[in-house]
Amino acid sequence: MADVLVVAEHRRGDLRDVSYEAITAGRELADARDGDLHVAVIAGDVDGFAEDLKVETTVDVDGDRHVLTIRGGEWAPAEGVGDATVEAVDVELPESGARVTGFEEVGGGDVDIADADVLVSVGRGIEEEENLELVEDLADALGATLSSSRPIVDNGWLPKNRQVGQSGKVVTPDVYLAVGISGAVQHVAGMKGAETIIAINTDPNAPIFDIADYGVVGDLFEVVPELIDEFA
Repeated sequence: MADVLVVAEHRRGDLRDVSYEAITAGRELADARDGDLHVAVIAGDVDGFAEDLKVETTVDVDGDRHVLTIRGGEWAPAEGVGDATVEAVDVELPESGARVTGFEEVGGGDVDIADADVLVSVGRGIEEEENLELVEDLADALGATLSSSRPIVDNGWLPKNRQVGQSGKVVTPDVYLAVGISGAVQHVAGMKGAETIIAINTDPNAPIFDIADYGVVGDLFEVVPELIDEFA
């Protein structure tokens, strides 16, 4: 028997989605080890967060005690209100010389693609940096957020915070439109949890079509303008 403690993450007054994902993972782990699940909320609106986190919901771990972290988007967020006992714990800590004076996003943090409901993602099929404007126009027409595969970021055409994949961000949007993306395993690992995947690629054998719900085998420079005309 072993209990599991999940530490909830919040930022700027809001719980982050990964907190609910961590609860899902923690619930599975606690059940597998015949233990109880505990959730800790540190600082902020503790009472409000505790109320939000009273949610219901396999990982094999050997040993008595472990500290685990999870990658966002790998577990489904916990849903529904369940039975939970909320207990306030007063902790006395020594005075710290550190002070939080502000919060600043790093690496072109103009947007968090992990929070987007609709993503239009561009890959090496776009060929040249100046052609990005075409995909940006499509994203605007759809009211979507622009993201990309790694080659676009490596070329310096988009900032790192726009990258989807193992070395970028894991995303789970309602709709993921892959434009000129072949579907390498590293990229698929970051977006396979999308509810609906749509792919545009000239290669009918591109791996992206193996996971796509809808696919268009065609030249993006012909298909994308037609989509813009349709939705603009």
